[in-house]
Parts: sequence; structure tokens; C-alpha cells
Amino acid sequence: MIYFNKLFKFPGPKELGMSDNDNAMPSRMFPNKPNEVSWEDYYEYLEKTYPVKFFLASTLPHFFLDLWRKMYRPFKTLYYWVVSHLLPSRRFHFVDIRQPGPNGYRYGWLDTDTRMVYALFNLLKEFVEKESPHGYFVPSEEDAAKDDGTNCEYAGFKRQLDDYKEYMAIYNWWTKERQAELEQEANKAIEWHDARLEWAGDHQQLWQELKALQDRNEAKLEDMLHRLIKIRHCLWT
Repeated sequence: MIYFNKLFKFPGPKELGMSDNDNAMPSRMFPNKPNEVSWEDYYEYLEKTYPVKFFLASTLPHFFLDLWRKMYRPFKTLYYWVVSHLLPSRRFHFVDIRQPGPNGYRYGWLDTDTRMVYALFNLLKEFVEKESPHGYFVPSEEDAAKDDGTNCEYAGFKRQLDDYKEYMAIYNWWTKERQAELEQEANKAIEWHDARLEWAGDHQQLWQELKALQDRNEAKLEDMLHRLIKIRHCLWT
């Protein structure tokens, strides 16, 4: 804006009394208050008051810029398609549901319910490990405590910190606690299986313990899925 004004000797918004700052004005679509002067008002004034200079400074350059965009857009679109399909790091339209560990799922058929679980938690894992460290602002406990509804400087800090704690709790459960729970369930299944083969006297008790573990783990999974869906809106950077 400054270069535009200096090159063609246009008065700035401040000089015209439209704003207190030559580089700070609202858009007509997003005013800060009723009847506020916008950038659109400023440019309409310039076009009406300085028609020749405005044509040379804005109308003509925009014509060639739009023409150039129409020419290179197909090539840009082709490039974007190629990198989005050939570079693994750019395949954002794919959801990788593979699971870590020697016995984790790697490929092949899975029922839809399991694929849904893997997809949701893998997306959370990707967000925590790749996006959050580089773009998610985490307020300190001290700053979050200042978000009491009266200080605009700290507005939203408490919610931001609460969201961070929540998605990290879900992430830690999925990547650590969940594995321990499944391992305990698998060990109990082996214990019951061995007792069942020998018709040991406690195989019925072991079966009840196995069912209790399975029910507990399924209930925990359902709870974490619900919690993840509830905070999905904060998973962006």
C-alpha cells in the first residue's frame, strides 16, 4: 500500500481522514463497527478522483495479472496433482491406518469398525507428532490463569491449554496405555485358552476375567473415541 501510494502519488487513507493508519483498515465484508470506512471505500474514492492514474496503477496491472494467472493455473494444477500423488509426504488425501510394532497391522483386509478406529487415532497421532510442535500455541499455566474474562490479552488461553491437555491425554492413552491394556487382555486370553485345553478347574473363572477385561477395554476405547470427536475442532494449526 505504501509503495502503491508513493509511486503514483496517491494520498493515503490517513491523509484523507479515512483511517489513523495508512496500512490498517477493515474490509467491507468484515467491519469492526457500523459505518466504518473500508479499503473498498478508499479504492472507490481513488478511482473516481484520479481515473487515469488509477487505471495505470490498478486496473491495467490487474488485467495482465489475471491473464497471467489464467495461463499458468493449468500448469500449477498439474504440478500440484503430481506431487500430491507421487510424494508420500504430500498425500494428504490418504489416511495411513498402519499400526506400529512387530504385530501391528501393516496391510490387508480389516473390517470397517477397526479401520475407523485406526484412522481416527492415526490422524490424532499425526497431528501431535508432526503439526502441533510447529504451529499449536500452548499457553503457560500462569497465562491461562489470567484468562478470567476481563483481560483481552489472555482471552482464550484457558480453553487453548485445556484443549492441549485433552488431546495429549488421548494421544498418550493410545500410544502407551492402550498397548498395555491390550497386552494384559492377550495374556489373559492365553491363560484361559491353556486352562480350557486342559479342562482346568479355573477355566470358567478365567473366562469371566477375560470377558471383564474385554468389556473394560472396549468401554475405554468408546470413551476415548467420544472425547476425540468432541475436541476435533481444535486439531488445526
